[in-house]
Amino acid sequence: MPITDKQKKDLNIAILEYLRDNGYEKTLESFLEESKEELPEKNLKTLERKWTAVIRLTSKLQQVESKLIETENELKVAKPFNYNSFKGPKKLFDELLPNKQKFHLKGHQKAINKVIFHPNYSWLVTCGDDSKIGVWDYESGKLEKWLRGHTNSVCDLSFNPNGTYLASSSVDMSVKIWNFEDEFRCEKTLNGHDHTVTGVAFCIHNDNLLISCSRDGTVKIWELESGYCSKTLSDIHDGEWVKRVDVSYDGSLMATCSVDKTLRVFDIRKDYTEIACYRGHEHVVEDIRFSNPNTDDIILHDQIKSNSPNDEYSDEDESDDDDEPSGGGIMNGTDKKLRQPRFIASASRDKMIMIWDIKTGDCIMKLQGHENW
Repeated sequence: MPITDKQKKDLNIAILEYLRDNGYEKTLESFLEESKEELPEKNLKTLERKWTAVIRLTSKLQQVESKLIETENELKVAKPFNYNSFKGPKKLFDELLPNKQKFHLKGHQKAINKVIFHPNYSWLVTCGDDSKIGVWDYESGKLEKWLRGHTNSVCDLSFNPNGTYLASSSVDMSVKIWNFEDEFRCEKTLNGHDHTVTGVAFCIHNDNLLISCSRDGTVKIWELESGYCSKTLSDIHDGEWVKRVDVSYDGSLMATCSVDKTLRVFDIRKDYTEIACYRGHEHVVEDIRFSNPNTDDIILHDQIKSNSPNDEYSDEDESDDDDEPSGGGIMNGTDKKLRQPRFIASASRDKMIMIWDIKTGDCIMKLQGHENW
């Protein structure tokens, strides 16, 4: 698979950096002349970091493949099992789930508000009410660096698809952009909201676009390169606090939730036109998340099995696509073309998680069991 011009440029710079750092002066001079690239001033160790990541991922892939072969062999001799008729101890099922703590990461002085994984490297990022952002290596359990810059609680985090940039939102009414390819440097601060910025999300289809939502009742779309707010969606929840924002896996839809007990879906391709509003929660909706193609297939298959042929769901639903093209592309690790999500999940202070069918507008599932929000 050929690499893009930008990828070629990044690779050339990484090689130049490696040659300089390891004293290959003659090769460095020759490569500088032939590549026509400029030698970076900072020591980013890009090539070493990516090489280490490749080795780590290759090792994990081999482990997963080995486990897959082992599981397939077990399935070949396994007998059909009926959970409802099982009379043995529940402990047997508990053992199927991870039950051993790998690391205990300490460092935040106050409540932690968000934890996310880096899309490529073995980094875990946390943020909290102590105004700090922590970058941890989840393979070693060690802290890589504290990112300081916000002056109040950090509410939300989001990586762009390739993990170059991290966006953070805060009670200090700002959004900060951190460059993970340049020693976690804070590259930009986006100001414009008039109250707490509670949610932030990158547009999947466009690395240059970032979406934020705030207690001021607005959603803003930012251009990353310029730091300019290109669009403000005002009063989308009738002026109420917008708690979270999410962008669908294919990049075609945006969703928000609010203290008005609703969640709403917007078509990004049609200039953020609202296409649906879902009501059913009895308290503030704190978070929402779109499904991806894999979860769509699982839920649709379950619906098809549980409904009769005369019901609304049919086999055609499993491959149902909108007439208009979505964000395009292929889902990571599969041969599935990206399509608009079929479902969206919402979590509320009413202690309930609801799964909504975007196509029909129905709540198809209510998950209860939490004792607090």
